[in-house]
Amino acid sequence: MQNLSLISLEPDPLPSFADTMAEVEQLMRLLYESLDAGATVCRKYYEQNCDGESPEPHLREMIVRDQAKRYLAKNGLRVTQLKERRFRLATEPLISLLVHYKGFAFRVLKAKKGIAPGCGTSRRRRQFYNQASVRYLGDDGKPAGSNTNLLVLWDFSPGFGIATVWLACPQIAGARSQDVVLAWQEA
Repeated sequence: MQNLSLISLEPDPLPSFADTMAEVEQLMRLLYESLDAGATVCRKYYEQNCDGESPEPHLREMIVRDQAKRYLAKNGLRVTQLKERRFRLATEPLISLLVHYKGFAFRVLKAKKGIAPGCGTSRRRRQFYNQASVRYLGDDGKPAGSNTNLLVLWDFSPGFGIATVWLACPQIAGARSQDVVLAWQEA
């Protein structure tokens, strides 16, 4: 007689927003501060160098992202900058920040009006949105992986400050923004 084992293909349930915030509230404050610091540098850059002209598309996002990364590093976080090799979407800068914290992987992305960017043809972004564990080396030098992947989405205010920062839990990847399914999203 042969024994059969059933393997569940159902993924573990995703944590609620409240449960997640209980774990990551301190990091979210730091992420907001880092984006705000980046926006301040961006505004100063345009005030001093652009003679009142409209900012170049994507340059302001890149300045904010660069300064946010520096701010987080100064505050003791290891931040990875992800370049999407084959991701070609003219309306979105192609670099995001990745932060690991307490079993969560956070991908920090610019999002118009809080709408999560689509994945395009990026396999790495699709995997992240579909909750595939993100592997990394922990502080102890040992391999580790995320339990839950989260998006930190941000957008500019009209004066190029940070208008809103959203925390979102992606559930299903999509090539376009409208195809992405989020388990939840809160500002």
